[in-house]
Amino acid sequence: MNGLFNPLIGISEFNQLRQGLKENKNQQMVFGVTSTSRDYIMSGLSAYNNEVTLVIAPGENEAGEIAENLRTFLDCPVYNFPALEILPFQIFAQDKEILRNRIRVLNILQSQDNNNKVIVASTEALMRRLCPKEVFAKAYINLEVGQTQQPSDLLEKLISIGYERVDRVEYAGQVSLRGGILDIYPTDSDVCDMPVRMEFFDDEIDSIRLFDVNTQRSQDKIKRIAIGSAQELV
Repeated sequence: MNGLFNPLIGISEFNQLRQGLKENKNQQMVFGVTSTSRDYIMSGLSAYNNEVTLVIAPGENEAGEIAENLRTFLDCPVYNFPALEILPFQIFAQDKEILRNRIRVLNILQSQDNNNKVIVASTEALMRRLCPKEVFAKAYINLEVGQTQQPSDLLEKLISIGYERVDRVEYAGQVSLRGGILDIYPTDSDVCDMPVRMEFFDDEIDSIRLFDVNTQRSQDKIKRIAIGSAQELV
């Protein structure tokens, strides 16, 4: 536990807030604190929560500022769930980084990892409908060396969950197939934030390597990877 929050334990009002969260009280109010003090208190509540904490901000700018402040106070991961500026089915025109951040958070929320983490989102970001958790989880594709998989079938699966076929992979959400080599840049994976190159021997995955998006050169080998959806609606 971060010793930064030890002073809060001696404050009765803070302990009342903690107890209220444990009891799932519908409403608790705090007045007369600065924005920095507010974020410090929220960080303390999250640090002692040991679960996923959702912080709702009135707007996108406030959400970004709060997330940065919480990262200063906390040792656990803090994620920003940004708002889309357009309708989900028009996502092809949306900023790819915004989409990637949203999908990363959705994948984190549907995972079995219950470790302490914080999600910060604006009211706008939370207003849009999402597909059911079960449907989103089924879009994951698990791949490993030695697995039998036709490259063309895998390409179709990736396209069906939102990946864009291109000649050269440069951005998250893109996939390329050239003979027995399939390049994919996952919007989210369980391994890394780099693109992945799979080499096939007939219908078997012979190798999986990370590669540099700028030089296109292969780097470290990995044995397996789980690839998440490239779109919110699956």
